[in-house]
Amino acid sequence: MKKFTAAAAAGAALLVSSVAPVDAKATGADRQPVVREWTDEGEPVDGEVIGFSNLVRKPSGIGGTTHVEGLTPGGVYTFWMVAIDPAFFPDEDDLTKIFVEKGNAQVVGTNGRATVRWSADTGDASIMTPGPEFDDALEDTDQRIVRIEIAYHGRADDAPDQAALEQWLSDFWSGDPNVCAAPAFAPTNDRPRGEQGAMQPHCPVNFASTHVPD
Repeated sequence: MKKFTAAAAAGAALLVSSVAPVDAKATGADRQPVVREWTDEGEPVDGEVIGFSNLVRKPSGIGGTTHVEGLTPGGVYTFWMVAIDPAFFPDEDDLTKIFVEKGNAQVVGTNGRATVRWSADTGDASIMTPGPEFDDALEDTDQRIVRIEIAYHGRADDAPDQAALEQWLSDFWSGDPNVCAAPAFAPTNDRPRGEQGAMQPHCPVNFASTHVPD
């Protein structure tokens, strides 16, 4: 799963304060728990559930909603859609088999909760980065493993200015230098690595939901 987090992409900001019932499930959706996969120190862990994602697959694309709680109040979080071609396995070294698209982003309120919506259309292009090359476009939506990955960029109050905050909400490596590690392919790589960044070469992705096709 660690390699999936390296394929993360951030999305445009959407501040949503409403909270969905914990047992809510969209009609025809695949509901999966959002689980903690890494500790704050960057150690792999299997367990804690902080919410759920509802994923709907259609020939026209994928879409859904993620609801989580227990996040850092005032924290900046980005939500990424990662759709993995089965051909990615077992070698797990060809990132062109992974579609990555921006999902959403949010500055979490004092209650530590977030509800975000995300979608991608069939034919949408993967994000472009200064480094890894991902899949050309989303296709075969009924066959792909889909992950909704959540990254933490630091507290919004710690952003030096509004422009920096907007940057934190727009990619997967910008953030508090004590939280995020600049990957080798980032435009600049002069920020110190935090403990989390030593394990993940970007802002830490500690939580994700995983949706396996039927």
